[in-house]
Amino acid sequence: MCLSCADSFRLMEDLDFFKIMEHYREVLEEAWSCGATAIFFECPTLNLNPYCGMTQGYSRDRLLEINIRAVKVVKVVKKAFFDDDPQILIVGQIGPMANLCSAGSDFATSMECSMYHGLQIMSFKEAGADLVFAKGIGTAQEALGIANACMAEEMPLVIFFDMDSEGNLADGASLETAIEMIDGKTDSYPMYYGAKCFDPDSLLKLICLDEVWKHRVCEYEI
Repeated sequence: MCLSCADSFRLMEDLDFFKIMEHYREVLEEAWSCGATAIFFECPTLNLNPYCGMTQGYSRDRLLEINIRAVKVVKVVKKAFFDDDPQILIVGQIGPMANLCSAGSDFATSMECSMYHGLQIMSFKEAGADLVFAKGIGTAQEALGIANACMAEEMPLVIFFDMDSEGNLADGASLETAIEMIDGKTDSYPMYYGAKCFDPDSLLKLICLDEVWKHRVCEYEI
């Protein structure tokens, strides 16, 4: 379910635990019926970012608080259904920067991205999330910035890249270049990578590759 910025904040402000528990119960029953042995519990934090927070009039402290709340809500659900099952992981989600333009450059630097995403990642750490999913990332520098911010908080990380019809990122870098750069600068800190490609042929070519870097890509989406 995709929520707008306003709806994402409203969801956390007007919590209805009964509805949330019922929603997760239905999803979990379906997952177990399909033979799932491990589950990623994704927290509704994708839009609880500094840009959306600013548009909704949230201060930095209030933004930190509402991200912590979002993680703790999912932890309550996990406790209710699974107690402390280690195969059920609480995931803090972050999306791409809303405005990647930086003064004098086409895209934000890794340091700018690290500072932008750092608040959410810090809140995930404080609330007790197990790992971070960075989704829809379109530049190598943003991915590097996220990796650096997660390293600073000692938060495990998975990065999902969005690719164009040519199989490249928005900054023109190939997936190979981005992954090798990030792994080289962070000692392969991300647990693994995911790739979303809007062109079936480009995705098929990627899946069929047999190169060392490609084995770091463990999820695909179209």
